[in-house]
Amino acid sequence: MVQIGAEPAAIRLESVSKVHGRREGAPVEAVHDLDLSVPAGQICGLVGPNGAGKTTVLRIAAGLTPPTTGRIFLNGFDLANERDAALQQFGAVVEGSSSLQESLSIEENLAHCGRKGSSGRSASVSSERLLRELDLWERRGFTPSQLSQGTRRLVAVACASMAGPPIFLIDEPAQYLDIQVARRVETWIKQQAREKGAAVLLATRQPDVALTLCDRVAIMRHGRLVADRPQAELRDLLRGEYYQIKLKGRLEARRSAWFGDLRLTTEGDETVLSGVVADQAALQGIIGKVRNLGIPLISVTKIEPGPEQALTHLMFTPLSEVELLS
Repeated sequence: MVQIGAEPAAIRLESVSKVHGRREGAPVEAVHDLDLSVPAGQICGLVGPNGAGKTTVLRIAAGLTPPTTGRIFLNGFDLANERDAALQQFGAVVEGSSSLQESLSIEENLAHCGRKGSSGRSASVSSERLLRELDLWERRGFTPSQLSQGTRRLVAVACASMAGPPIFLIDEPAQYLDIQVARRVETWIKQQAREKGAAVLLATRQPDVALTLCDRVAIMRHGRLVADRPQAELRDLLRGEYYQIKLKGRLEARRSAWFGDLRLTTEGDETVLSGVVADQAALQGIIGKVRNLGIPLISVTKIEPGPEQALTHLMFTPLSEVELLS
C-alpha cells in the first residue's frame, strides 16, 4: 500500500479479502488482501475493468457485504465491533445501499434522510438547495417509481449527502447520467471533499471519470490492488515507450490478438494500434507482423502519453507485468 501524506485515515481497510466459494477446488477471491487508506479531504478512485473487485470493496466498506478476512475502520470506528457508530459516518451510492422509500416523494425522501443528522429547519434548507443544484426541484413531488434510472441515481446522491456525513462511498458516479447531469454530480463530489473536507472513495471503470475527479488512483485487477498513486504519477509506472501505429484499412478482429496488449481503435478507414512497447526489438516485431498481414503502414509515432493513456494501459496490462508497481 502507498500512504499518501501523513493525514489520519478517515477510511481504512486492513488486509481485506473476500472469497466467494470455490472453483475446481481453489477459493474464488473477489478481493485479495487489500490495504487502503483515504484521509479526509481526498478523493480516491478505485479503477479497473469489470470484475476487478471494485464494487465488492465498496460494499464491504459500507457494511453490506462481510469480508472473509480483514478489518474496516470509518473515522476510527471498527465496522465489526462498533457497527452502529461506523454506519453513521458515511453516505453511500452503492449497489444494494439505496435508502429510497418508494412510497415517499423525492422531497420526503430527502427529509427522511436528513433527520439522521440535521434539525428539521436545516434539513429543509439543505433539501431545497440540493434539489435545485441537481435540477430535481420541479420533480420534488414525484415518487421513485416515476423516475428514470438516471434521476433515481441523482436522488440517491442527494439522500447520501443530507445528513452531512464525513465519508462518501460512490460506485460509478456517472452511471445512467447524461453528460450535463454527470458533470453536475462530479461538481457535487468535488465540493464534498474540497469545501467540506469529506473523504471520498469511488469506483469506476472509466479512466476519464477517475482523472476528472480523483486526487489519487488505486488500480484493481482480479481483486488485487496493483497500483496506488496520485494521478500525476501514473505515467511514471509505464515500462517502455508509448507508440501510435497507424495502418491503412480495418484490421480484422481475429487478427488483433497478433499485437498483444496494444489497444486497437479505428478512425474512418484506418486502424490505430497504441500502447507501450518494451524496446526497439519489440517495435520491429510489431512492424514485421503488420507487413505479414499485407496491410499498408501509414505511420509509426512515438508519443508522450497523457494520464488517461497511462491509466488505460495500466488497467488492461496483464497482471504479471504490473503486480509489483505499487
